[in-house]
Amino acid sequence: MLVRKEGEQDLMSLQFPPGKPYSRMEIRADSRTGYFKRIDYWVNTALAAGKEMVDRPGNSSPYQAQGKMEIVFSGYQNGHFDEGVFKEDKFFNKLAAGRFEPSGRYKDYHILLASSNL
Repeated sequence: MLVRKEGEQDLMSLQFPPGKPYSRMEIRADSRTGYFKRIDYWVNTALAAGKEMVDRPGNSSPYQAQGKMEIVFSGYQNGHFDEGVFKEDKFFNKLAAGRFEPSGRYKDYHILLASSNL
């Protein structure tokens, strides 16, 4: 694990052993507030999703051997918000045959199913 300061951000970087689902992770936080700014994961896709999900016949998903997940945090606000912010249909729709599609403003995203038994 490596922790260092980069400008006004604190960076924590983790390197995982070979053969694990994740190869690396970086967490960036605002030095002043402590709030997360960004989290990046480097993923060994076949290990995270399962080889059967990557190699199955007729798979139209955009799986690759390596992937990167980026989570960007912004718009922090103090105060109350209602439970509607966590409603699944704001993010994805469940379709027939166990399929999912992004909804609304996420329509250009791809959904990675990390387990075949969801």
